[in-house]
Amino acid sequence: MLPPKEVPDGLTAIEYQRLAIRYQMLKWPKQMAASSRYSMAAAGDAVPEETRRKVGALMAALEITFTVNDAVNAVRGTVEEAVRLAGSEAGKVIDRNETLAKAKRNVGNVFSLANDLANSALHKVVEGVVLPRIGLPIDYLPEGLSQSDYLKMGARYEQLGFAEQARSALEKTISQGSDTMQGKRAKIRLRTRIPREKVSDDATRRYVDALKLYITQEIVDAKAKLELLIREYPDFEWPYIQLGHILLTAGEVDRALDLAAKVVRQNQNMIKGWLMLATIDLIYWNIPKLEEHLQKIKTLDPESPELSTFEQLLELINQQGMR
Repeated sequence: MLPPKEVPDGLTAIEYQRLAIRYQMLKWPKQMAASSRYSMAAAGDAVPEETRRKVGALMAALEITFTVNDAVNAVRGTVEEAVRLAGSEAGKVIDRNETLAKAKRNVGNVFSLANDLANSALHKVVEGVVLPRIGLPIDYLPEGLSQSDYLKMGARYEQLGFAEQARSALEKTISQGSDTMQGKRAKIRLRTRIPREKVSDDATRRYVDALKLYITQEIVDAKAKLELLIREYPDFEWPYIQLGHILLTAGEVDRALDLAAKVVRQNQNMIKGWLMLATIDLIYWNIPKLEEHLQKIKTLDPESPELSTFEQLLELINQQGMR
């Protein structure tokens, strides 16, 4: 059962703590903040200052890990780099196009007109000018980079939605030494985060378009694009996960659960499917199932940053008697 849309009165400190975590997983910030305040008020002086600090730090980590989407972080960084191109050759290319120049002046964000300009000149400038200038070309993989650089490229391509570019960068990392630290990380990332089947150019472009819509808060259009993408490319795992994030925030948790279950059925190594299942375990407060899913995530990637945050949260739940 979902937590209530309105935070109830008269609960204990522990009950409010549970609610705060559940609201955080749903990305309902107002309810989460209210629950946290009520929890501290209900506990009074019974909660040591060290515990208060630990809870605050953990809730901040939860926000970074689960509330701020990977794609949002990646695109935000890309936009910042694009803005720095304003006086450069790439900036001049954008400025020469009246529509693009207007978008840059009025919005200050090269992705902000994604809904109107997807598959248009803006899309071509972003992929053909901006991304290559920040070291992420779409049509080729640069030669002569270090193993660490290729590993970082693989992660950034993944965050931006370019599956095959991520695959190529990770394979290049492995080719430079599969037994190095970077090579081992690349093998894990390739196995656990990149789609099992090759992703077509059409599917990639449409997925990236959906991400842009999500980032610019065109949620209805993003949802429609992702649903159509899933119907036409059912073996492509990433759209299921992105749509799941949208459904969770809308309170459609059972639908998100169905999507995550489909992902892990068709690709048991896709770690973000298991991470979504763990998120839903917290929303429904099914701690035994959460422990089961965290163990699966640990077998896939014991160094997963998301796993670390979940484990800290589970430790807090056990220490504070919140099970």
